[in-house]
Amino acid sequence: PPRVDVKRFVSVDEGGQATITKENVAIWDDDTDDKDVICDVILPPTCGTVYPAPFTVHQLESGSVIYSQTEHKRMEPMEDTFIISCHDVNPLRKHSGRLTVTIHPLNDE
Repeated sequence: PPRVDVKRFVSVDEGGQATITKENVAIWDDDTDDKDVICDVILPPTCGTVYPAPFTVHQLESGSVIYSQTEHKRMEPMEDTFIISCHDVNPLRKHSGRLTVTIHPLNDE
């Protein structure tokens, strides 16, 4: 099964977007091509969106996975989290990781 190693938090401005990279989370499977390792968002963020979902390791490594901080009206969220679960061609063999998003508030309300 793929290995998931959460390395560092994702940082985003309130109302902004951030690219999730291998600097945030390393995902590897020694016997499976990166295009065949699929990561599902099994617990979505409460203050934003991750897209595409699901995504492949290839998409992560090419800078195509985005966290968009969308929920900020009448609230000033400081943090968000979401959980991904990654598997290869056998969806029963999977590993998960929780990513933390630090949200930098803007003085907009």
